[in-house]
Amino acid sequence: MWASEYKVDGFRFDLMGHHSKANMLAVRAALDKLTLEKDGVDGKSVMLYGEGWNFGEVADNALFEQASQGQLAGTSIGTFSDRLRDAVHGGSPVAGDTKFQQGFGTGLATDPNGLEINGTPEEALAELQHQTDLVKLGLAGNLSDYSLTTSEGTVAKGSELDYRGSPAGYASQPDEIISYVDAHDNETLFDTGMLKLPADTTMADRVRMNTLSLATATLAQTPSFWHAGTELLRSKSLDPQQLQLR
Repeated sequence: MWASEYKVDGFRFDLMGHHSKANMLAVRAALDKLTLEKDGVDGKSVMLYGEGWNFGEVADNALFEQASQGQLAGTSIGTFSDRLRDAVHGGSPVAGDTKFQQGFGTGLATDPNGLEINGTPEEALAELQHQTDLVKLGLAGNLSDYSLTTSEGTVAKGSELDYRGSPAGYASQPDEIISYVDAHDNETLFDTGMLKLPADTTMADRVRMNTLSLATATLAQTPSFWHAGTELLRSKSLDPQQLQLR
């Protein structure tokens, strides 16, 4: 009804990993039946995507096969990718102990903030090289079968790159990935830079790094998601719990 009567052209599912894959496939199939001639809309063009996180009481398919990352290849159902996000930020916005860990877009190895969490200069450089591989994969759609030359000089598929013990690449086509570097949850992109960059980083350099980080999502061969105002250096005054307009 939402698609045919109100011409809604996309549906986002919060905590989609708590839905079954069968449920999401049924939604996809129902939409795909809509036609311009009969319903006034091409249902196959309607986007389906959501949070494909694997956690909670349903984790690891405990209750059913989940609609989560790595389990929706070939369905044209998208999931938000934390791979690119975390490579750009460093650490994870949901892991408090990595709050000051740097990444590709926050000065890792090139503008060290002096904190032990980033390791020795040699360790930071090695981590930056790995994060750069994840950014390259993200730009190419985070595909499982996409081959790239890694920072080690070897050729690897996306599924062979590591992301915290899981395959970095997990999609079969770019529309199954939603690329982003900040959202309504957690710190904004600018605030992430305030936390992770050296304290004496100039505003001009902060703007450049904000733009570079945003570009990794914007120029990816996937749909991209921007937090409202992120291009204008929007801030929550470092408060990750302050939910702002999406």
